[in-house]
Amino acid sequence: MPQELRRAEASASLRRKGRIEQVRLAAKREEITMKDVLRFSVVGEDDDTYEVSIERDMDNIGNLQALCSCNNAQVGDLCLHRFWVLEGDTANMVSENLDDVVALREWIKGSDIEVAMQALSKAKTDLKLAHEKVDYCRAMLVRRMLD
Repeated sequence: MPQELRRAEASASLRRKGRIEQVRLAAKREEITMKDVLRFSVVGEDDDTYEVSIERDMDNIGNLQALCSCNNAQVGDLCLHRFWVLEGDTANMVSENLDDVVALREWIKGSDIEVAMQALSKAKTDLKLAHEKVDYCRAMLVRRMLD
């Protein structure tokens, strides 16, 4: 076999191997990023409808991402639409998949979001108790001012 022909075959073989590697890498990337997604349509306080999606990484089901199409969420700010969905509040949901709220509750169990939601719930309770204490102390102060 002439040397030129062998070089051409070797080059073609390397190109094929390169393509196979690219396909394998692409397949690996796709596996890594495979996610389950639940989507909800939610009407905001401004009467606009926003799309909230909750994504679960198939390789790490305890890692959830909550995304929303509203401007606040797009820039990383507080977005009540995501809170409503995560808390299971269906009052503002206009999508027809309310059954998915039950599935979402299961997704949240044991996730990083569950831990953060529990911390938020505790902080809300602590804040409520602090407000009640402030109200009590104000009432005591008013009584003392009238003595």
